[in-house]
Amino acid sequence: MLRKAIWLTLLDPECDRHRQFLNGLLHVFRTAKRFSNDKRLGEKARLERVDELSNLLCDVCGDRFSDEFAPTSDNEKSFINLVYELVRLLGENELFTFVLHPDIDVTNNAAK
Repeated sequence: MLRKAIWLTLLDPECDRHRQFLNGLLHVFRTAKRFSNDKRLGEKARLERVDELSNLLCDVCGDRFSDEFAPTSDNEKSFINLVYELVRLLGENELFTFVLHPDIDVTNNAAK
């Protein structure tokens, strides 16, 4: 998801909306990595951190998810699709597995 957000931002580097979205995603990701690496956290605390991350991500996606305008370009359509995909994965509890199970790699690089 981060790669796609970076790609969309690079396609239109003057778009503040995409840059702010990417910055928000990067903040959520870095926070999630910090939580994942915190060996002091037990299961309950990790669940609480995932709730916190979910709220952060909702804040990042919130106004973009509820936008009611039609996309004016392919880039904008891809951006909206990215937001929908993030919200879908969040709803299916698939985004922060590495926080709940710190033995899981933070990235999906091993899958490639």
